Amino acid sequence: MRTSVLVVATEPVGARMAGPAIRAYELARALAGSCDVTLAAPAPSTVADDRIAHLPAGMTDVEALVAAGREHDVVIAQELPPVALERLAGGPARLVADLYNPVVVEVLAGVAGRPPRLQRQIHGRIVARSLALLAAADLVICANERQRDLWIGGMALHRLVDVDAYERDPTLRSLVEVVPFGLPEAPAPAATGGGTPGRSGQYRLGGLCRPSTAVDSPV
Repeated sequence: MRTSVLVVATEPVGARMAGPAIRAYELARALAGSCDVTLAAPAPSTVADDRIAHLPAGMTDVEALVAAGREHDVVIAQELPPVALERLAGGPARLVADLYNPVVVEVLAGVAGRPPRLQRQIHGRIVARSLALLAAADLVICANERQRDLWIGGMALHRLVDVDAYERDPTLRSLVEVVPFGLPEAPAPAATGGGTPGRSGQYRLGGLCRPSTAVDSPV
Protein backbone atom coordinates (compact mmCIF):
# COMPACT_ATOMS: atom_id res chain seq x y z
CA MET A 1 0.00 0.00 0.00
CA ARG A 2 1.41 3.38 -1.03
CA THR A 3 1.96 6.14 1.51
CA SER A 4 -0.38 9.11 1.08
CA VAL A 5 1.31 12.50 1.34
CA LEU A 6 -0.17 15.98 1.56
CA VAL A 7 2.24 18.73 0.51
CA VAL A 8 1.11 22.21 1.55
CA ALA A 9 2.14 25.18 -0.60
CA THR A 10 1.78 28.65 0.85
CA GLU A 11 1.69 30.30 -2.60
CA PRO A 12 0.01 29.46 -5.94
CA VAL A 13 1.76 26.95 -8.20
CA GLY A 14 1.84 27.20 -11.96
CA ALA A 15 4.01 28.19 -14.90
CA ARG A 16 5.76 30.93 -12.92
CA MET A 17 6.52 30.44 -9.25
CA ALA A 18 8.57 31.92 -6.44
CA GLY A 19 10.89 29.81 -4.29
CA PRO A 20 8.36 28.50 -1.72
CA ALA A 21 5.96 27.30 -4.43
CA ILE A 22 8.80 25.73 -6.45
CA ARG A 23 9.97 23.87 -3.36
CA ALA A 24 6.50 22.49 -2.59
CA TYR A 25 5.73 21.56 -6.20
CA GLU A 26 9.05 19.82 -6.82
CA LEU A 27 8.79 17.89 -3.55
CA ALA A 28 5.35 16.74 -4.65
CA ARG A 29 6.71 15.70 -8.07
CA ALA A 30 9.62 13.82 -6.56
CA LEU A 31 7.31 11.94 -4.20
CA ALA A 32 4.66 11.14 -6.80
CA GLY A 33 6.63 8.21 -8.19
CA SER A 34 6.30 6.23 -4.98
CA CYS A 35 3.50 7.87 -2.99
CA ASP A 36 -0.06 9.07 -3.51
CA VAL A 37 0.45 12.83 -3.43
CA THR A 38 -1.95 15.71 -2.96
CA LEU A 39 -0.71 19.28 -3.32
CA ALA A 40 -2.66 21.88 -1.37
CA ALA A 41 -2.13 25.23 -3.07
CA PRO A 42 -4.21 28.42 -3.14
CA ALA A 43 -5.92 29.76 -6.23
CA PRO A 44 -5.00 30.48 -8.91
CA SER A 45 -2.95 27.29 -9.15
CA THR A 46 -2.42 24.80 -11.97
CA VAL A 47 -0.80 21.41 -11.42
CA ALA A 48 0.59 20.08 -14.69
CA ASP A 49 1.67 16.70 -13.32
CA ASP A 50 -1.31 14.33 -13.54
CA ARG A 51 0.19 12.09 -10.83
CA ILE A 52 -0.55 14.83 -8.30
CA ALA A 53 -4.03 15.61 -6.98
CA HIS A 54 -4.69 19.30 -6.37
CA LEU A 55 -6.53 20.64 -3.35
CA PRO A 56 -7.36 24.34 -3.87
CA ALA A 57 -6.60 25.53 -0.36
CA GLY A 58 -4.35 28.19 1.14
CA MET A 59 -3.42 29.46 4.59
CA THR A 60 -6.92 30.84 5.19
CA ASP A 61 -8.63 27.52 4.43
CA VAL A 62 -8.11 25.99 7.86
CA GLU A 63 -10.92 23.43 7.78
CA ALA A 64 -9.91 22.14 4.34
CA LEU A 65 -6.27 21.76 5.41
CA VAL A 66 -7.18 19.99 8.65
CA ALA A 67 -9.58 17.61 6.90
CA ALA A 68 -7.02 16.80 4.20
CA GLY A 69 -4.25 16.38 6.75
CA ARG A 70 -6.27 13.81 8.67
CA GLU A 71 -6.86 11.82 5.47
CA HIS A 72 -3.14 11.44 4.66
CA ASP A 73 -0.30 9.49 6.23
CA VAL A 74 2.20 12.37 5.99
CA VAL A 75 1.80 16.15 5.88
CA ILE A 76 4.71 18.24 4.59
CA ALA A 77 4.45 21.99 5.18
CA GLN A 78 6.68 25.04 5.29
CA GLU A 79 3.97 26.72 7.32
CA LEU A 80 0.50 25.94 8.67
CA PRO A 81 -2.16 28.20 10.18
CA PRO A 82 -1.74 28.02 14.00
CA VAL A 83 -5.20 26.48 14.47
CA ALA A 84 -4.51 23.82 11.81
CA LEU A 85 -1.12 23.04 13.33
CA GLU A 86 -2.66 22.62 16.77
CA ARG A 87 -5.36 20.29 15.46
CA LEU A 88 -2.99 18.16 13.37
CA ALA A 89 -0.17 17.91 15.92
CA GLY A 90 -0.09 14.54 17.63
CA GLY A 91 -2.63 13.10 15.22
CA PRO A 92 -2.27 9.99 13.06
CA ALA A 93 -0.50 11.83 10.20
CA ARG A 94 3.24 12.31 10.49
CA LEU A 95 4.03 16.01 10.32
CA VAL A 96 7.14 17.07 8.40
CA ALA A 97 8.20 20.70 8.83
CA ASP A 98 10.02 21.90 5.70
CA LEU A 99 12.20 24.70 7.09
CA TYR A 100 14.43 25.07 4.04
CA ASN A 101 14.11 28.86 4.37
CA PRO A 102 15.49 30.04 7.76
CA VAL A 103 13.02 32.88 8.01
CA VAL A 104 13.94 33.51 11.68
CA VAL A 105 17.21 34.97 10.35
CA GLU A 106 15.82 36.39 7.12
CA VAL A 107 13.23 38.45 8.98
CA LEU A 108 15.95 40.44 10.77
CA ALA A 109 16.93 42.06 7.47
CA GLY A 110 13.35 42.04 6.21
CA VAL A 111 12.07 44.35 8.97
CA ALA A 112 15.03 46.73 8.90
CA GLY A 113 13.91 50.32 8.51
CA ARG A 114 10.48 49.79 10.04
CA PRO A 115 9.51 51.32 13.39
CA PRO A 116 11.29 49.49 16.25
CA ARG A 117 8.08 48.32 17.91
CA LEU A 118 6.80 46.83 14.64
CA GLN A 119 10.17 45.14 14.03
CA ARG A 120 9.94 43.39 17.40
CA GLN A 121 6.31 42.36 16.82
CA ILE A 122 6.98 40.84 13.40
CA HIS A 123 10.15 39.11 14.58
CA GLY A 124 8.36 37.73 17.62
CA ARG A 125 5.55 36.27 15.50
CA ILE A 126 8.00 34.61 13.08
CA VAL A 127 10.03 33.09 15.92
CA ALA A 128 6.90 31.82 17.68
CA ARG A 129 5.57 30.25 14.46
CA SER A 130 8.89 28.53 13.78
CA LEU A 131 9.12 27.18 17.32
CA ALA A 132 5.57 25.86 17.12
CA LEU A 133 6.42 23.96 13.92
CA LEU A 134 9.62 22.58 15.44
CA ALA A 135 7.76 21.41 18.54
CA ALA A 136 4.91 19.78 16.59
CA ALA A 137 6.93 18.13 13.83
CA ASP A 138 7.79 14.45 13.73
CA LEU A 139 10.60 15.36 11.34
CA VAL A 140 12.24 18.62 10.29
CA ILE A 141 13.82 18.93 6.85
CA CYS A 142 16.08 21.72 5.62
CA ALA A 143 18.22 22.49 2.58
CA ASN A 144 21.81 22.02 3.80
CA GLU A 145 24.01 21.05 6.73
CA ARG A 146 24.45 24.62 7.98
CA GLN A 147 20.69 24.98 8.26
CA ARG A 148 20.57 21.63 10.03
CA ASP A 149 23.01 22.93 12.64
CA LEU A 150 20.83 26.02 13.08
CA TRP A 151 17.65 24.03 13.70
CA ILE A 152 19.30 21.45 15.97
CA GLY A 153 20.77 24.28 18.05
CA GLY A 154 17.43 26.04 18.31
CA MET A 155 15.64 22.83 19.21
CA ALA A 156 18.25 21.95 21.84
CA LEU A 157 17.93 25.35 23.52
CA HIS A 158 14.17 24.83 23.76
CA ARG A 159 14.51 21.27 25.07
CA LEU A 160 13.20 19.68 21.90
CA VAL A 161 16.43 17.68 21.67
CA ASP A 162 17.15 15.92 24.94
CA VAL A 163 19.03 12.96 26.40
CA ASP A 164 16.34 10.47 25.42
CA ALA A 165 16.36 11.68 21.80
CA TYR A 166 20.13 11.37 21.67
CA GLU A 167 20.06 7.86 23.10
CA ARG A 168 17.54 6.80 20.47
CA ASP A 169 19.56 8.31 17.63
CA PRO A 170 22.99 9.92 18.32
CA THR A 171 23.06 11.29 14.75
CA LEU A 172 19.75 13.12 15.28
CA ARG A 173 18.98 12.43 11.61
CA SER A 174 15.61 11.04 12.65
CA LEU A 175 14.77 14.52 13.97
CA VAL A 176 16.39 16.85 11.43
CA GLU A 177 17.40 15.74 7.94
CA VAL A 178 18.72 17.51 4.84
CA VAL A 179 16.63 17.58 1.67
CA PRO A 180 18.42 19.93 -0.77
CA PHE A 181 16.38 22.45 -2.68
CA GLY A 182 17.31 20.63 -5.88
CA LEU A 183 19.14 20.89 -9.17
CA PRO A 184 17.67 20.49 -12.64
CA GLU A 185 18.30 17.10 -14.23
CA ALA A 186 18.98 18.92 -17.51
CA PRO A 187 20.57 22.37 -18.01
CA ALA A 188 18.13 25.23 -18.48
CA PRO A 189 18.03 26.57 -22.05
CA ALA A 190 19.91 29.77 -22.72
CA ALA A 191 17.84 32.95 -22.66
CA THR A 192 17.18 34.50 -26.04
CA GLY A 193 16.19 37.99 -27.03
CA GLY A 194 17.22 39.49 -23.70
CA GLY A 195 14.38 37.82 -21.83
CA THR A 196 14.52 36.22 -18.39
CA PRO A 197 14.93 32.43 -18.54
CA GLY A 198 12.14 30.47 -16.90
CA ARG A 199 12.46 27.49 -14.58
CA SER A 200 12.96 24.21 -16.41
CA GLY A 201 13.92 20.66 -15.64
CA GLN A 202 13.02 18.33 -12.80
CA TYR A 203 14.69 18.85 -9.45
CA ARG A 204 16.63 16.15 -7.65
CA LEU A 205 15.71 16.19 -3.99
CA GLY A 206 17.36 13.77 -1.63
CA GLY A 207 16.31 11.88 1.41
CA LEU A 208 12.98 11.76 3.19
CA CYS A 209 11.23 8.48 2.34
CA ARG A 210 13.58 6.55 0.11
CA PRO A 211 11.29 5.06 -2.54
CA SER A 212 12.44 2.00 -4.41
CA THR A 213 13.11 3.87 -7.66
CA ALA A 214 16.19 5.08 -9.47
CA VAL A 215 15.27 8.72 -8.86
CA ASP A 216 16.77 10.43 -5.82
CA SER A 217 13.49 11.49 -4.19
CA PRO A 218 12.63 12.94 -0.81
CA VAL A 219 10.11 10.73 0.93
